[in-house]
Amino acid sequence: PAGLVECGQFTFLGQGWSVGLANEAALKMREAALAWTEAYPAMEYRHGPISISTRSTATWMLGDAPSGLSDEVHATGARWVAGGL
Repeated sequence: PAGLVECGQFTFLGQGWSVGLANEAALKMREAALAWTEAYPAMEYRHGPISISTRSTATWMLGDAPSGLSDEVHATGARWVAGGL
């Protein structure tokens, strides 16, 4: 997706079985790109780590997002990437 190259922080989210994918995506990006990456279950992210999201954050949801989460991420100024599985 456009604009990712400008991001300095990448957060990968999942629900259920896709939490493992989010963890693996964060690890691979950290190793390959030497980037600041994190991974969380989507609901855990909503109730804490979302507070440090900024315009330089890309938040990548693997699978279906909880209702309203994309709006909450957009409100922080972060980029939202919906990754369908």
